[in-house]
Amino acid sequence: MHRASVCSTWELFIASENWCTDKPSITLDGAWRNEEAAFNRRDIASHIVHPLTRMKSARQPYAKKILFYGYPKWSHGRVYYDLCRHLHDRGYLVDILDWQQNHGEYAQELIPHYDFVVSALDGVSTLVDAYNVPFDKIIAVSHHEFDIRMLIEQKGTAVFEKFANYGVVSEYVYCASMMRGVPRAPMVASLGINFDEFRCDIPRALTTVGYASSMSVKTYGIEWKRGDLAREAVLDAGLAFKIAGSTGNQTSFHDMPAFYQSVDAVVTSSISEAAQLPVMEAAAAGRLVIGTPVGHFPLKAYHGGGIIAPIEADKFKIFTAHTLRYFKDNPSAFTDKCLSIQDASRKFDWKYSIDEWIELIELRNNR
Repeated sequence: MHRASVCSTWELFIASENWCTDKPSITLDGAWRNEEAAFNRRDIASHIVHPLTRMKSARQPYAKKILFYGYPKWSHGRVYYDLCRHLHDRGYLVDILDWQQNHGEYAQELIPHYDFVVSALDGVSTLVDAYNVPFDKIIAVSHHEFDIRMLIEQKGTAVFEKFANYGVVSEYVYCASMMRGVPRAPMVASLGINFDEFRCDIPRALTTVGYASSMSVKTYGIEWKRGDLAREAVLDAGLAFKIAGSTGNQTSFHDMPAFYQSVDAVVTSSISEAAQLPVMEAAAAGRLVIGTPVGHFPLKAYHGGGIIAPIEADKFKIFTAHTLRYFKDNPSAFTDKCLSIQDASRKFDWKYSIDEWIELIELRNNR
């Protein structure tokens, strides 16, 4: 392993990111990502710093110390991983605490080390009831309308007033929060992607359609992913259907760029979402993107990032199959559409949304 010229001793476990320097301006600028021979990139990317190790280093950042409490895999893991990188570049110290593990043994020692704990609403009850984290130390972020409903059932609507700040990941969830009767208007902290990480050559023909989510999820008895509907539409168009993974059988988010390269289009069929990563990632990869008008996809499609399909099951299936057949039979139109989608997706990069997260962390919420 190469020795870092500016690095806390404990952080020598990974000379991979600019996280190991105290000055954001003194970085490797992610150079390891382009050095396939010198670094095992996949193995490096799979490691994160345990917050206890960070605490013992006594490092003092230029900005605040933030602890994300959440799931370090799948879509949430992708978001937290990216935010750690981009917030560090702005002078923050950011770590991730896995909410699937029990941290009761050291939570009372660990939590005070950080200025704020950022958590999805799913994690609030554990933070407050099990780890005794004060509400005013929590920046709560809704990643879906269902977690709003869950927290209201657990704590009531008044709890939202107690948080240090309250955010949502899209305008869609903003509206859902207000319509659930939450009196506090949230801040919108939009999700982004690393465009260059997903960018690749445009496919020349449409043969395989990808699906990058769980095939089936039921919440309160309602099936809302509807993966079988997407599969039926793709097969009706005479195309191959390829699944990236599921919540129970996950593809690492580090492997998703390779998945998009293995397909020519991506279809989403949900009746409820918040801020779908696959539609942005697939767009950056230059793939044809078709999805239902939920979450932030209508806005992304409006800006050129994809094609909106009807929400009703029968209409979705007919429209999606027809659209796929058209682009399968017209390769020139297909490549042109993929190019335009990829070009539009440049605006999905984190550099256009990271400031919203900084505003959330800096408590710039006019209530």
